[in-house]
Amino acid sequence: MHDLLEGILPLVISKMILHFIKRKFFTLDQLNNKIKNFKYGYREIVNKPCSIDYKQLINGKINQTAAQMWLLAVNLPIMISSFIDESDSVWCFTVLLRICRIVFLDSISQFQVYLLQELIEEFVIEYKENFFQSYKENDPKSVLVFIKLLGPLKPFWCMRLEPSTAISSLCKGKSKIVSTLHLLSQ
Repeated sequence: MHDLLEGILPLVISKMILHFIKRKFFTLDQLNNKIKNFKYGYREIVNKPCSIDYKQLINGKINQTAAQMWLLAVNLPIMISSFIDESDSVWCFTVLLRICRIVFLDSISQFQVYLLQELIEEFVIEYKENFFQSYKENDPKSVLVFIKLLGPLKPFWCMRLEPSTAISSLCKGKSKIVSTLHLLSQ
Protein backbone atom coordinates (compact mmCIF):
# COMPACT_ATOMS: atom_id res chain seq x y z
CA MET A 1 0.00 0.00 0.00
CA HIS A 2 2.93 2.30 0.61
CA ASP A 3 3.86 1.58 -3.03
CA LEU A 4 0.73 3.54 -3.87
CA LEU A 5 0.87 6.21 -1.16
CA GLU A 6 4.59 6.94 -1.26
CA GLY A 7 5.43 5.83 -4.79
CA ILE A 8 2.77 6.08 -7.48
CA LEU A 9 0.56 8.83 -6.01
CA PRO A 10 3.34 11.39 -5.37
CA LEU A 11 4.78 10.79 -8.84
CA VAL A 12 1.46 11.13 -10.65
CA ILE A 13 0.32 14.09 -8.54
CA SER A 14 3.60 15.92 -9.16
CA LYS A 15 3.41 15.33 -12.92
CA MET A 16 -0.24 16.36 -12.97
CA ILE A 17 0.41 19.56 -10.99
CA LEU A 18 3.34 20.45 -13.26
CA HIS A 19 1.10 19.86 -16.28
CA PHE A 20 -1.58 22.18 -14.89
CA ILE A 21 0.97 24.86 -13.95
CA LYS A 22 2.51 24.74 -17.45
CA ARG A 23 -0.96 25.10 -18.98
CA LYS A 24 -1.46 28.11 -16.66
CA PHE A 25 -4.58 26.71 -14.96
CA PHE A 26 -3.14 27.80 -11.62
CA THR A 27 0.15 28.68 -9.95
CA LEU A 28 1.94 26.71 -7.26
CA ASP A 29 1.19 29.51 -4.80
CA GLN A 30 -2.53 29.25 -5.57
CA LEU A 31 -2.41 25.47 -5.04
CA ASN A 32 -0.52 25.81 -1.75
CA ASN A 33 -3.06 28.39 -0.64
CA LYS A 34 -5.87 25.93 -1.45
CA ILE A 35 -4.09 23.18 0.50
CA LYS A 36 -3.53 25.49 3.47
CA ASN A 37 -7.08 26.90 3.60
CA PHE A 38 -9.04 23.77 2.65
CA LYS A 39 -11.73 22.84 5.18
CA TYR A 40 -10.45 19.49 6.45
CA GLY A 41 -12.62 17.42 8.76
CA TYR A 42 -12.04 17.20 12.49
CA ARG A 43 -10.23 13.85 12.22
CA GLU A 44 -8.33 14.84 9.09
CA ILE A 45 -6.70 17.94 10.52
CA VAL A 46 -3.88 15.88 12.11
CA ASN A 47 -2.89 14.65 8.63
CA LYS A 48 -3.23 18.00 6.89
CA PRO A 49 -0.85 18.02 3.88
CA CYS A 50 2.15 20.33 3.89
CA SER A 51 2.73 22.91 1.20
CA ILE A 52 4.41 21.68 -1.96
CA ASP A 53 7.79 22.92 -3.18
CA TYR A 54 8.59 23.29 -6.89
CA LYS A 55 11.73 21.13 -6.47
CA GLN A 56 9.53 18.34 -5.14
CA LEU A 57 7.38 18.51 -8.26
CA ILE A 58 10.43 18.34 -10.54
CA ASN A 59 11.81 15.32 -8.63
CA GLY A 60 8.41 13.60 -8.61
CA LYS A 61 8.60 13.16 -4.86
CA ILE A 62 6.20 15.20 -2.79
CA ASN A 63 7.36 15.24 0.84
CA GLN A 64 4.30 14.05 2.72
CA THR A 65 3.63 11.12 5.03
CA ALA A 66 1.48 8.34 3.62
CA ALA A 67 -1.54 9.67 5.54
CA GLN A 68 -0.93 13.22 4.29
CA MET A 69 -0.53 11.93 0.72
CA TRP A 70 -3.83 10.04 0.87
CA LEU A 71 -5.64 13.09 2.26
CA LEU A 72 -4.10 15.28 -0.44
CA ALA A 73 -4.95 12.79 -3.19
CA VAL A 74 -8.58 12.44 -2.13
CA ASN A 75 -9.14 16.20 -1.77
CA LEU A 76 -6.99 17.46 -4.66
CA PRO A 77 -9.73 17.08 -7.31
CA ILE A 78 -12.05 19.17 -5.12
CA MET A 79 -9.35 21.77 -4.47
CA ILE A 80 -8.43 22.33 -8.11
CA SER A 81 -11.64 21.50 -9.96
CA SER A 82 -12.60 25.17 -10.29
CA PHE A 83 -9.31 25.85 -12.13
CA ILE A 84 -9.28 22.85 -14.50
CA ASP A 85 -11.02 22.07 -17.74
CA GLU A 86 -12.89 18.79 -17.19
CA SER A 87 -11.94 17.55 -20.64
CA ASP A 88 -8.21 17.70 -19.81
CA SER A 89 -6.88 14.21 -20.34
CA VAL A 90 -4.59 14.30 -17.31
CA TRP A 91 -7.54 13.30 -15.19
CA CYS A 92 -6.16 9.73 -15.39
CA PHE A 93 -5.49 10.58 -11.77
CA THR A 94 -9.13 9.79 -10.97
CA VAL A 95 -8.53 6.26 -12.29
CA LEU A 96 -5.62 5.96 -9.87
CA LEU A 97 -7.86 7.08 -7.00
CA ARG A 98 -10.36 4.35 -7.91
CA ILE A 99 -7.50 1.83 -7.87
CA CYS A 100 -6.44 3.00 -4.41
CA ARG A 101 -9.96 2.81 -3.04
CA ILE A 102 -10.27 -0.83 -4.13
CA VAL A 103 -6.81 -1.76 -2.82
CA PHE A 104 -7.61 -0.20 0.59
CA LEU A 105 -10.80 -2.23 1.09
CA ASP A 106 -11.17 -4.53 4.11
CA SER A 107 -12.56 -7.30 1.93
CA ILE A 108 -12.48 -7.76 -1.82
CA SER A 109 -14.74 -9.74 -4.14
CA GLN A 110 -13.79 -11.50 -7.35
CA PHE A 111 -15.61 -8.79 -9.32
CA GLN A 112 -13.55 -6.09 -7.59
CA VAL A 113 -10.35 -7.97 -8.48
CA TYR A 114 -11.49 -8.00 -12.11
CA LEU A 115 -12.42 -4.30 -11.92
CA LEU A 116 -9.02 -3.55 -10.35
CA GLN A 117 -7.28 -5.32 -13.23
CA GLU A 118 -9.25 -3.26 -15.76
CA LEU A 119 -8.54 -0.01 -13.92
CA ILE A 120 -4.82 -0.75 -13.71
CA GLU A 121 -4.66 -1.44 -17.45
CA GLU A 122 -6.59 1.78 -18.13
CA PHE A 123 -4.29 3.75 -15.82
CA VAL A 124 -1.09 2.43 -17.43
CA ILE A 125 -2.39 3.31 -20.93
CA GLU A 126 -3.57 6.79 -19.90
CA TYR A 127 -0.33 7.46 -18.02
CA LYS A 128 1.69 6.64 -21.13
CA GLU A 129 -0.56 8.82 -23.32
CA ASN A 130 -0.48 11.79 -20.91
CA PHE A 131 3.11 11.76 -19.76
CA PHE A 132 4.71 10.21 -22.87
CA GLN A 133 6.50 7.46 -21.01
CA SER A 134 5.70 3.97 -19.84
CA TYR A 135 5.15 3.46 -16.16
CA LYS A 136 7.99 1.49 -14.54
CA GLU A 137 8.44 2.57 -10.92
CA ASN A 138 6.25 0.88 -8.29
CA ASP A 139 4.25 -0.90 -10.95
CA PRO A 140 0.57 -0.98 -9.88
CA LYS A 141 0.30 -4.45 -11.44
CA SER A 142 2.31 -5.85 -8.52
CA VAL A 143 -0.51 -4.84 -6.16
CA LEU A 144 -2.90 -6.93 -8.23
CA VAL A 145 -0.58 -9.95 -8.00
CA PHE A 146 -0.46 -9.68 -4.20
CA ILE A 147 -4.24 -9.28 -3.94
CA LYS A 148 -4.77 -12.38 -6.07
CA LEU A 149 -2.26 -14.25 -3.90
CA LEU A 150 -3.16 -12.96 -0.41
CA GLY A 151 -6.59 -11.37 -0.69
CA PRO A 152 -7.23 -7.90 0.77
CA LEU A 153 -4.02 -6.07 1.66
CA LYS A 154 -5.49 -4.03 4.52
CA PRO A 155 -4.32 -6.54 7.19
CA PHE A 156 -0.75 -5.97 5.98
CA TRP A 157 -1.01 -2.19 6.13
CA CYS A 158 1.60 -0.37 8.25
CA MET A 159 -0.17 2.98 8.59
CA ARG A 160 -0.66 2.51 12.34
CA LEU A 161 3.14 2.41 12.72
CA GLU A 162 3.66 5.69 10.87
CA PRO A 163 3.34 7.98 13.93
CA SER A 164 5.93 6.02 15.92
CA THR A 165 8.27 6.08 12.91
CA ALA A 166 7.91 9.86 12.69
CA ILE A 167 8.64 10.24 16.41
CA SER A 168 11.67 7.95 16.23
CA SER A 169 13.07 9.88 13.26
CA LEU A 170 12.88 13.06 15.34
CA CYS A 171 14.87 11.36 18.10
CA LYS A 172 17.91 10.26 16.07
CA GLY A 173 20.90 9.73 18.32
CA LYS A 174 18.77 9.36 21.43
CA SER A 175 18.66 5.57 21.59
CA LYS A 176 17.03 5.28 25.04
CA ILE A 177 14.13 7.52 24.01
CA VAL A 178 13.67 5.66 20.72
CA SER A 179 13.69 2.23 22.38
CA THR A 180 11.23 3.41 25.05
CA LEU A 181 8.88 4.86 22.43
CA HIS A 182 9.16 1.68 20.40
CA LEU A 183 8.19 -0.45 23.41
CA LEU A 184 5.29 1.85 24.25
CA SER A 185 3.95 1.78 20.68
CA GLN A 186 3.62 -2.01 20.64
